[in-house]
Amino acid sequence: MKGKILIVPGYKGSPAGHWQTWLEGHYPNSDRLKSVNVNQPILSTWSEEIERFLVQQNEPVTLVAHSFGCLAAAHAIAKHKRQVNAALLVAPASPHRFTEQGHITHYPTSPSISESLPGSPLGVTGLIMASQNDPWLAYPDAHELAVRWGVRFHNAGYVGHINIESGHGPYPKIKSLLDNLITTTETAAIK
Repeated sequence: MKGKILIVPGYKGSPAGHWQTWLEGHYPNSDRLKSVNVNQPILSTWSEEIERFLVQQNEPVTLVAHSFGCLAAAHAIAKHKRQVNAALLVAPASPHRFTEQGHITHYPTSPSISESLPGSPLGVTGLIMASQNDPWLAYPDAHELAVRWGVRFHNAGYVGHINIESGHGPYPKIKSLLDNLITTTETAAIK
């Protein structure tokens, strides 16, 4: 596989035992977005750090994001799609839970980041994997994001927020979805 894989954690991170940490161990060409404070979900800051990583690479990057990281990844992709090979967006968080300053509980009178996110297809090969009982984003809203962003959609079933708290450490299905995305983009590049 050409290019790097960038792991973009969600709000509060993906510590040891999280599927992102497990997945990172399977790809020697992977890196993690470490330059953000995972306890301060500020869309512009996270997006700028993803963008900085993308433009520093010689080849397109595959993004693997979780929760709030999916929102930041989509925001960055909208500006730098040529630097993106593919995007796997797992259990995106609701944009209504965040403001431009951070989590809505800390800024209850500020508008959400909904209007700051892309309103049209991202223009990259991508997939949203969503849970039917995710407390961070209603299933129909996850499907609507996939349609709006022009990416495929995968119903993961009733698996919560797809994190440690919902019992998801090592997650072979996510690795399989990622491998398929990478194969799809490599095959398309050959044609």
